[in-house]
Amino acid sequence: MFLYSENPMFARTELYFGSLKPDQSVVTQAEFDLFLDEVMTPRFPEGLTLLTGLGQFRNARGETIQETSRVVIVLYPVNERQNKSKHIETIRTRYKERFQQESVLRVDRCCEHVGF
Repeated sequence: MFLYSENPMFARTELYFGSLKPDQSVVTQAEFDLFLDEVMTPRFPEGLTLLTGLGQFRNARGETIQETSRVVIVLYPVNERQNKSKHIETIRTRYKERFQQESVLRVDRCCEHVGF
């Protein structure tokens, strides 16, 4: 058992990545894995969690779209929030550029006790 006072406070960010490109092709698992290796892992070498699921959203034209989506969850010490936020924004920008995406949803939470 751990005591909260002995563990640092962490921030949590979730990033939601769509897979459907404007030409109706999809971001393949191989393409996403390469993006993970080249862009995300260098910015979060301490670790991250990747989940895959089915996402649904309304695009800019008002159409409801269903697609494979990937969710990346990162936890990092609260005192690193400013630096990590810059890394997160780089990841979002590069994904949108590389895969012609309208957006990458970002959800931030602070602060959580964690135990290892």
